[in-house]
Amino acid sequence: MKLFDDVDEKRTLYRTKKFLTVTFPKIRMQSGLSSIDLQSPTISDMPSSAPYGNSNERKWLRMLERQDEVKDVIRAINSTSSISKFILRSCYLDGLSNWQVSQRLNFGNTRFAELKNKALLEFATAIEVYGVNLIEFRV
Repeated sequence: MKLFDDVDEKRTLYRTKKFLTVTFPKIRMQSGLSSIDLQSPTISDMPSSAPYGNSNERKWLRMLERQDEVKDVIRAINSTSSISKFILRSCYLDGLSNWQVSQRLNFGNTRFAELKNKALLEFATAIEVYGVNLIEFRV
């Protein structure tokens, strides 16, 4: 059963996998900048940075934005069906391989691939609420 009739599932699956395997890990990394990157400002009578703001403040704001984005992805994953949630969390948050997850679920490769694709399509629909558009429609 398709979620939407005019969705290009193949393209949507590609975009969703790319988001979860390439973009999301970067967002996750950037959400936890170490305190060494957020140094106290150096006081000097000579200007050393752009006159329009504090670079530490920009770093903090960027880190907080990234933390919100990570939370949005987790909320979207949590809003999928229970089996989809398990697959998405296992593969993209816990870093388990497909064969490890399929063994835990006691499914063969073909059935697992079907369920994973379903989970990815559910995620693509759920993440739209947070402003991330992964769904491609047929023209």
